Amino acid sequence: MGNTMNKRKLGFFLWLIIFIAAFTLLAYGTLEIWQTQRSITNGLDEWDKQHLSLKSLEGLTSEAVDENLQITTEQEQLPIFTDPLKSVSSSLIPANGEVIGKITLDRLHKSYPIIEGTDNAQLAKGVGHYKASVFPGEKGNSVLAGHRDSVFRKLGELEPNDLITFETKAGSFTYSVTGSKIVEVDDTSVFLSGDESTITLITCYPFHFVGNAPKRYLLFAKKLPMQ
Repeated sequence: MGNTMNKRKLGFFLWLIIFIAAFTLLAYGTLEIWQTQRSITNGLDEWDKQHLSLKSLEGLTSEAVDENLQITTEQEQLPIFTDPLKSVSSSLIPANGEVIGKITLDRLHKSYPIIEGTDNAQLAKGVGHYKASVFPGEKGNSVLAGHRDSVFRKLGELEPNDLITFETKAGSFTYSVTGSKIVEVDDTSVFLSGDESTITLITCYPFHFVGNAPKRYLLFAKKLPMQ
């Protein structure tokens, strides 16, 4: 009788320990998802404020150009007011963690902030930009990374000719998906750059792998001509 009672008590405590562990993991996962979503929302809000400020500056710049043209009609040798947006876009190097733009995956109807840097702290806030690569819109290959369980959860659903749009301080740009590839973790060919303006999006693979995924999923796109 005593042994039976002890076995029941042991079974109950084991069940209780398993329940508490499962509940803790579930709560931790839910909290992590909530924090990530909040960070992404905050990043988008921050970019929207920046974008609005840039639009206001652009409007003021246009007015200044018009006024300058009226004043110097008879003095064409004088320099015309220069739009600062054109020089700011490539001359200033953003700091790690700074929101530098927005990416929209058109097919998925999802938008995320682009964060400078690809450490865990930056990837928790959105899509990270590899500092060694060019910025979206520029000539060369811009490399961006994202977690497979958050921003790039459905990256594998994108197909050739799907559109990816970017907003940056240099302007808005549209890219068309050209293909995808699965590579080993240590494959560095993703960083190769050419004469065209291209984008490479990186995430871990397989998408639903538990633990550290052994491979990387790459999605390629090239910039469409400005309309």
